[in-house]
Amino acid sequence: MNAAKHLLAIMLPFMMMTACSTLKQIEDVNIGVDFDKSARNYIQLVRWHEIESAASTYATPSILEKYRKRSAAAADVQITDYRVQTMECDPVKGEGKAKVVWEYYRPPSTRVHTVEDFQKWSYEGENGRRMWRLQTLLPEFK
Repeated sequence: MNAAKHLLAIMLPFMMMTACSTLKQIEDVNIGVDFDKSARNYIQLVRWHEIESAASTYATPSILEKYRKRSAAAADVQITDYRVQTMECDPVKGEGKAKVVWEYYRPPSTRVHTVEDFQKWSYEGENGRRMWRLQTLLPEFK
């Protein structure tokens, strides 16, 4: 019985470190899943011309005013398609990147244009209420 107590005393710290490491890995996976959901939801909002909702939900406060000006300039833009080229997430740093190709036209023209959107995201917030925030502006739809 005494040997079992000594073995338990030796193994308990290792088991706790392993458990903490596993919890951190689970948290990192959840942050990555949240990034994927946030970025894709943002893209859908822009795609369906709900740019104001996309701005108020995802744009970081420091760029919100400039973002709204850019979205006002794109008021008549009709997006026909988009392609997500890449999505990268670093949960440890709380940073994400996405490259999206938008296809669009401006009425009355029917000529379709293409623009690449290089998005930078950060995982920010306080008091346990963190979320992914867009750090870059809406692309210029010329």
